[in-house]
Amino acid sequence: MRSSPRGEPRTFKQSHCGYQQWHRDVDNEVIDWLRRNPKATHQQFMDKLREIYSRPDMKARFPHGF
Repeated sequence: MRSSPRGEPRTFKQSHCGYQQWHRDVDNEVIDWLRRNPKATHQQFMDKLREIYSRPDMKARFPHGF
């Protein structure tokens, strides 16, 4: 797999082409979590994002994390 000029695998670019279903699903999950946790701290929110981005499908899209 070739890298982009910034060093990310080409799949990084592909994962950001348009507003794909996986992205809508993640957005909806985050929105739902925020609605259920209106008093969440910054740290709790970051923990939730780290949990999401540590999933195998997200690691494949973002191998360097967020």
